[in-house]
Parts: sequence; C-alpha cells; structure tokens
Amino acid sequence: MWCKKAKMNPNVFYKSINGKMKNKETIKEIIKGGKKYQTAKEMSEIMNESSKTAFTEKEEFTETNRTLHC
Repeated sequence: MWCKKAKMNPNVFYKSINGKMKNKETIKEIIKGGKKYQTAKEMSEIMNESSKTAFTEKEEFTETNRTLHC
C-alpha cells in the first residue's frame, strides 16, 4: 500500500496527489453561430478571434475622482 511507503518516502505521497490533480479533459468542439468547429486549427482560430475582440475594442472609460484612504 502506498501510504506505508509514503511514511518512509514522502515523495511517494506528493507524486500520488499531484497525479490526481492533473486535468486530463480537452475541448472537443466549439459551437459558434450554429456551426461546429472540431479541428484544432479551427478551434484555435475561433479562440484567437474571440480574444482579439476582448482586448482590442475601444470603449469609453471615465475614471471618477477617487481618494485613497490608508
């Protein structure tokens, strides 16, 4: 049993826990506008397009006068 080994070698415990924490799920498809995108290239283009609009659209931003209280 690994718990007995972990007492003598703590690395066994950490290796076991870290192995369970890894995410093994992947994105299988993206549906945008009723169309399915399933290849890695198509999905990367859709995600790239979405992130571009999130970080490049200009919006009006007005900062109100704020006072920092410490």
